Formats: sequence, structure tokens, C-alpha cells
Amino acid sequence: MRKYVTLLLLLLSCFVIKAKAQQDNNNPPRSYFYLGGIIANADTKETFEDQLNLDGSEYSQSDQNAAFGFYIGFNFADKWALESSILVTGGMEERPSTLPIDEVYLTAITVTPVVHIDLTEQVSVYVKAGLGILFYIEDLHKHGDVYRHSDDDYWAGGGLAYGVGIEVDVSENIAFRLGYDAIEADLEADENNHHQNLADVEEEFSMVSMSFHYKFQ
Repeated sequence: MRKYVTLLLLLLSCFVIKAKAQQDNNNPPRSYFYLGGIIANADTKETFEDQLNLDGSEYSQSDQNAAFGFYIGFNFADKWALESSILVTGGMEERPSTLPIDEVYLTAITVTPVVHIDLTEQVSVYVKAGLGILFYIEDLHKHGDVYRHSDDDYWAGGGLAYGVGIEVDVSENIAFRLGYDAIEADLEADENNHHQNLADVEEEFSMVSMSFHYKFQ
């Protein structure tokens, strides 16, 4: 799947360059802020180093859960935008551990330039790529003095965030999106984690999403 997404990104990039060269300079640019909400189906995969597991071996697991979040951006001259988003995936599968894991969730934060390619006056294709930061968090049951040092253990790291999708202008101020986004990152353990949770985690995150945003024009 990753190969097809990469190929699509390359093809759309070529289309962007061509569309940019053919842009009508007589059309006045429009700039505006926009704010929207996201509902998504997220796929996650974690690879834990041997220090994190009961039998001392590397362990991987995959899961699929609902995710929710919001995004905000500033559109420059119709075609280009700078966008930031935050998304939380909850109810993730708990790995085998000697610690009493209560809940697992993943938070994704992105900052990406976005380019739009108009198909019609109301419909466009968008491509984005930039920085993605992931936080993998294990919330722990509290038990006596052993687990009271922290509310949770977490890992954090950054990687390339990219996405493609279709945007439809429902009205002058409201737009609807269908999109695919992905981030891969090596996550470093927080220094205050329990001693058995000080090894790093590899995270693969992707999602298919539906979103609406409001344009403050």
C-alpha cells in the first residue's frame, strides 16, 4: 500500500507543477483561516524492543480503532495552505507487560504545507507532507507505592507526515474532505518511565478520514 501512496504522491506532484504553471494570473488570490473536525478509522502498528516484554523478545502488534481530532490552517491564494492537526486514537490493544496497563492511546500532531489541485470550481484534490509527532501512552492502574511515581508511561518521536485526499466546497464557507494520512516514527521512552519501559518503540500510523471545516473569509 505504501508503494501505491508514494507513486500517487509523485504523480500528483507533477500535476501540481503543471497546474501551477498554467494558473490564471488574472484571478485575485483569496486568503483565509479555516477550522475543522476529523472522524477517522486508524490503523496502528507497534514494534516493542526486547526490554519491554515478558519473554525478552521483540514483539509487534497491530490494531484498528476510531480516532477523533481537529485541524486548523491558513490558506494562501487558493492553492497553498499551512495546516496543523491533532488526533487521538483510543481503546488500543494492550501488550503483554508486567505492569498493570489500564488504557492505551496514541496522539498524533502534524504541521504540513498543503497544495490544492482544482478539478472543478467546487472539487479539488489536495496533497500534504510535513512534520508528524506521535505520542504512544500507556495509562497504568495505581497500586500501592510501586506505580505512584507517574500517571502513565509514554514514548514520543517525530517523522514524515503525508496525506492525500479530495475536498468539496459544500458552500462558500463550509468544505468536506475524504483523506488518507500516514506517519512513521521511532518513539523514544520518557526518562521517567518505569525501568522496564525505557526502551524505544517503532510506530506506524495511518488513517482514512472524513472531515468538515469552516472557512473564516
